Amino acid sequence: MVLDKAKGRDVELALSRDGSPLIQAPVTFIGDARGLPTLTRTTDSLGRLTLRDVTEQSVLIEVPGFEQVRVNLDGPRAEVEMTPDSDANRLE
Repeated sequence: MVLDKAKGRDVELALSRDGSPLIQAPVTFIGDARGLPTLTRTTDSLGRLTLRDVTEQSVLIEVPGFEQVRVNLDGPRAEVEMTPDSDANRLE
């Protein structure tokens, strides 16, 4: 008997603000389990990044200066319109 690791799917995230791509934006993926390190990736020149071997249905992301948002990962591509963080705007 051989046990194969179940392989997930690839999901492309496209991040934007007011319809414009968030270029070279650091995106932090926040896990639900305590004690696990967070993962940070950077969007490309079109505001996209690809997650490989996804097995979760959603993920919580954070971009500096924007509100956290939960993204559904149920399809091959997720369009994410980011909302500026109102707390960050008050500090400026």
